[in-house]
Amino acid sequence: MIGRVRLAQDTWERITVSPLRGRTFPHDQTIVTNFENAGKSRFGLGFGLGWTITARTQGVSGNALVTTGQQVRLNTYLFAHCEIWPRSRLPLHRGSLSLTVATNVLNDALLNDGVLGLSWNRAVGDLGFTVGANFLTSAQDSSGQQTRLIRWFLGTDFRL
Repeated sequence: MIGRVRLAQDTWERITVSPLRGRTFPHDQTIVTNFENAGKSRFGLGFGLGWTITARTQGVSGNALVTTGQQVRLNTYLFAHCEIWPRSRLPLHRGSLSLTVATNVLNDALLNDGVLGLSWNRAVGDLGFTVGANFLTSAQDSSGQQTRLIRWFLGTDFRL
């Protein structure tokens, strides 16, 4: 017998072959096999929250340079992951270490925060954790010329 069935991606499947009623396989056997239907991409996206430590930056007010922002800054981020090791193969092998880049999406201007870090993906369900550096835009001098300040970053995200 030959048959086809559609399988959802990232699932664990079991096929059992047993004889028809009244018939037997040699030695009363049943054939059982398991397999994964895992995606093959090392890349993924996530959406989550991030905290930047010592996040105060500089801005221009009139002709003077002033300190702006909070000491600890909470923001929403879009995360892009490239799995380094091991490649997760859902649903059985979930966690993986990834090189991660992220940017803020709701507060401030897009790309105001540029995050580079390492993530442990799918540590708890689809929730992952990131540690890295946030490259914040800041005024360099009273003319308003921009520079980037490097600050510690902690984040958590849900893989999409």
